[in-house]
Amino acid sequence: SVRQPSLLRRRPRPSVGERIYVSTCSHCLVSSMPIGQIIFSFLHYEAAERMMVQFRNERGRGVCLNNKGNALKQMGNRFNEALDMYNLAIQNAESLANLEKDPSRKAAYEIVLANRLMNLGVLYKEYEPQSDTNQANAEQHLQRSLNLHRKNDSVEGIAQVSGNLGQLYMDIGRAAEAATLITDAYETVKKRGNHVSIQYAAMNMGMLADRNEKPEEAVAWYTYVLQRYDTIVAYVQRFCVEEVIRICESPSFNRPALAVSVREVGEPLFGRGLEMSSTAKDVAFVLDCSGSMAGSYIRACRQSLTDIISKYTFPGDRLSLTTFQHRMQVVWSLQPRDETMMINLVQTRTQTDGATAFCKFISFNIAASFLHLGDH
Repeated sequence: SVRQPSLLRRRPRPSVGERIYVSTCSHCLVSSMPIGQIIFSFLHYEAAERMMVQFRNERGRGVCLNNKGNALKQMGNRFNEALDMYNLAIQNAESLANLEKDPSRKAAYEIVLANRLMNLGVLYKEYEPQSDTNQANAEQHLQRSLNLHRKNDSVEGIAQVSGNLGQLYMDIGRAAEAATLITDAYETVKKRGNHVSIQYAAMNMGMLADRNEKPEEAVAWYTYVLQRYDTIVAYVQRFCVEEVIRICESPSFNRPALAVSVREVGEPLFGRGLEMSSTAKDVAFVLDCSGSMAGSYIRACRQSLTDIISKYTFPGDRLSLTTFQHRMQVVWSLQPRDETMMINLVQTRTQTDGATAFCKFISFNIAASFLHLGDH
């Protein structure tokens, strides 16, 4: 989960520009910074999954399947496809857990399985229109997830799943069960959890208070999370900020001054996030052209880069491409997007050969990024 500076403790510095690295190497295709485009992410996960299959890396393939399910869920109107991806990811985790003999590694796989079961449960919980069948499926998967987290003493998982299962119980009129579940989870996490698990648990307490029509108590929980920690899980932070604003602007609570204050503090972060898709980007492509990438590997990578350039970069963006094998080569330096020229160079200047100079590339680009940002 992504961590961000706490809004109410420290005002974030304005961004000096966005620099994105897209790395295409022998293990996976990775974008190290999100650019707010779900389809772009899905394309990365598909390319990564193909490589994981070719390298017979089942653990990595499971991660890709789960992330593809997450992306499909966010796209909307892709319920069946997301369902298929989550089920495949769950089967993958079950297989790895069943094959593992080492107790600690087996526990780790069971926690992974629990997280994927939670994702599937949330998919059923949020699917519209709701039905008794979907609600029953949501409860079944969330309860199984919670049981696995409890079995392996995963307090962060307990906090997250308790919140989702508690929401479901409140939605279907089982308020007493929701209150017991969320309160017990908070007490457990408060004694033994880390700051991430406590953030989720306290957020859930705020949600419970809000559902019970106790707006002042809900705002107290949400502001506790925002003020207490130097760094906050991004989802938790945004949820708490939006809920404080919503409650304070409601006629029943009527604290407009507090809403204005929180909105003002949150604007530097969330305002940038909403504008990200229309902001010009610097995109640095990195391609492994060592001998091990010959054949279908390099062809898949070329196709991925071609798709990204043609579909997901825009006029005003600046792009660069660096390859590494026995030596590092800058195919083109950072410059304004020229789709025809750049796609042609991807196809003609990315031959595979020799060993890899990956470490040299890393040191070069770290230095380049410092110069770009003026950060020494």
